Amino acid sequence: MKKCLTIFNIHVGYISTTYLSTWALYFVAKNTNVLHKIREENMELAKDKKYRFITYEDVLKLKYTNKVVEETVRLANLSGFIFRKTIEDVDYKGYLLPKDWEIIVWTRHLHVDLANFENPMGFNPNRWEIRPKVGTFYAFGGGWKSCPGNMLELLNPDVKLRYLSHPIPTDGLQLLFSEI
Repeated sequence: MKKCLTIFNIHVGYISTTYLSTWALYFVAKNTNVLHKIREENMELAKDKKYRFITYEDVLKLKYTNKVVEETVRLANLSGFIFRKTIEDVDYKGYLLPKDWEIIVWTRHLHVDLANFENPMGFNPNRWEIRPKVGTFYAFGGGWKSCPGNMLELLNPDVKLRYLSHPIPTDGLQLLFSEI
């Protein structure tokens, strides 16, 4: 059973990181100004790298690129809902949710609710300069039920965007981007 769960968890991580990376590429292609900012940030980091591989410490320095990934997670979250259980009777908008009821929180609604985010359907990495209010962003669940692979999920597109933003990769093939 342990082997089965391990294989399942690796497969789930593969799907989610691929999904997030694909959406990150889509949003960057639709917003070429974002690509230019990612490129500037990464070229600054590359000045002293001499084509060394990127490290985890380097990824942490990519503040704007990280914001792009977080904004991608907000708009294209793979997990549309999370399961919770009420720990006491709750009155929600005139409805009684009794203690021990299992409920589903639709996180996608939280992520695109005008009450939580200004222009919620717009792709704006700068919104992450200020952390969202508590209870408005649940990309990876919360508490002890948080996704154990959330750091991998965020790291994978960071690395891809870092290498994507180089105008001339080390193999000499120039990449040209235009807005979709």
